[in-house]
Amino acid sequence: MNEIAHPSVGTIAQLLPSQSAPYVVHDIFERIVDGCRSEVAFTFEHGHLLLQAEEDTDSLRASYCELDFEPGAEYRPVHATSFLKRFVHQELGWTWRAVNQQGYSDSVLLSFGGIEPGVLLQAVASSIELYSVESQS
Repeated sequence: MNEIAHPSVGTIAQLLPSQSAPYVVHDIFERIVDGCRSEVAFTFEHGHLLLQAEEDTDSLRASYCELDFEPGAEYRPVHATSFLKRFVHQELGWTWRAVNQQGYSDSVLLSFGGIEPGVLLQAVASSIELYSVESQS
C-alpha cells in the first residue's frame, strides 16, 4: 500500500492570482539540468508563472511572481522547437492541478483562449514532460 501525502491547501490553490486583465503569455522558457527539464516559466507582461519539478517527490511546484522573469544562461526559450510556440501571445485561460493517487500534485493543465485544456505539464522521474492536449470532437 502506498502512503498518501497530505499536501497543504496552499499547494492546491489556484496557479495565478485573480486580476481584471487576462494573462497573455509573452514567452516560455525551460531549464534543463542533467538532461531533465527541471523548470518551465511562462512570462506575462507583469510577472511569471514558474513550474518546478520536485526531485524527491516527483511532484510539480508552481509559483507566481509579480516580477519580470529574467532568464539566465541556463534557460532557453522552449517554444522555438515545440508545440508550445502556438501559445505565445495567447491568453492563458483556465488552469488545473492534478493530484495523483499518492496525494502528490504532479500535473498541471492549462487552457489558452478558452476553457478546453491545451497543455499538460507532468513531473515524471524528476523531469517536467510537456504534452499537447487535443480535442476529439
